[in-house]
Amino acid sequence: MRARILELHEQGLPSHCIGRLVGKYASCVSRFVSAQQRASDASKPVRHGPCRLLSPRHEHVLKRLILSGTCDTAAEVARRAPNLGLPATSAITYRRALRRQGLVARVKARAPTLTKLHRRRRLQWARDHRHWTVSDWQNVIFSDETKLLRINARGERGAGDRPVTAPYVIE
Repeated sequence: MRARILELHEQGLPSHCIGRLVGKYASCVSRFVSAQQRASDASKPVRHGPCRLLSPRHEHVLKRLILSGTCDTAAEVARRAPNLGLPATSAITYRRALRRQGLVARVKARAPTLTKLHRRRRLQWARDHRHWTVSDWQNVIFSDETKLLRINARGERGAGDRPVTAPYVIE
């Protein structure tokens, strides 16, 4: 009977006619049809608010600009948008589009500042070793090497979790 109600509804018959044909009240038919329509619409994403200002093509161009290094921040993209072939809109709109593309802003790690004592010791070490030859340096093993840059194996740069207008990295 449910299939028959839906078939008659698709043919364009009103609820009271369908009700008479299947032996049900019009209100029951109407509720059933409405419930079926809601269930079928549940798979479709419901979008609220205004239309997006950036098309999928614009978002792709935006991602390419950031990853290629042409622009470093969403604010820079917003300033240069007309020259880059993108619609003129706010930095927040570009930031949201970058997040949808899987990019998030990170604050770059800063190198620790050198104190006067550090500088003095470095200078003394350089003076002590300035006359060394290449063969002298070949006998040296630097075992305390540390990677200071926050760049991972995939070439992503940045550090921290504070969302600011800073260089973007892929999550």
